[in-house]
Amino acid sequence: MAEVIIANNINKKITWAQGVKWDFLKNVNFTIYKGEFITIGGNSGGGKSTLLGILLGYDNDWEGTVLINGINTKNLNKVEFEKFRSENIGICYKEKSTVIFMNTVKENIYSRLNELKNINIKGEYKKILNLFNLTNIQDKKVLLCSPTEFYRLMLAVAFCGPPPIIVIDEILDYFPLYEKQEILDTIMTLQKNYNITLVVVTHDMEIIKKSDRALCVKDRTVYKVDLDKFRRLTEGK
Repeated sequence: MAEVIIANNINKKITWAQGVKWDFLKNVNFTIYKGEFITIGGNSGGGKSTLLGILLGYDNDWEGTVLINGINTKNLNKVEFEKFRSENIGICYKEKSTVIFMNTVKENIYSRLNELKNINIKGEYKKILNLFNLTNIQDKKVLLCSPTEFYRLMLAVAFCGPPPIIVIDEILDYFPLYEKQEILDTIMTLQKNYNITLVVVTHDMEIIKKSDRALCVKDRTVYKVDLDKFRRLTEGK
């Protein structure tokens, strides 16, 4: 399989009071391959969202290298990285919303579709509305949306196209149980049909069990999870 994301020796320091620096992430190394569904778990505050910020180019204060589709992202300036993200990555990142709150659901989806090339915009719009159950609220202002409507919209915007890589930061955890399975089924079907490289940060053990591989952010670094053993333990086998 082709290597899509390579993280090599990532180190991230944070500064405490009196200028004391502390290793927040240390010696982080992993590879993600084309078409994989990868989950990233770990305790709250352990560095999962920080790691995503590094991968997505929102955080530039770190050491190491990240290659995405063979591109060393450290060599991209802000404008170049924004263009690279727009063309290659669908994002649901809780630290940086891709949704404009003053606009309607429809306006947000069309805004993303208009950035893309070689697609039937009207056809893709209708498909996305149906997939994420947004047809009845397409003219609703985002400010008036319920939390789950807002999360559905974030996912819809991320999956427009769809791009070759999609990164989702914890928002699947916020859906009630009766909606979560429906959303997860939709996402996994799209991932398989379009051979998307899907990276999901989650605390949900059921989502982790469904992934192809899992990583865990712990003790300031990233470990590979033995998913077969994890499934046996959680299922009592």
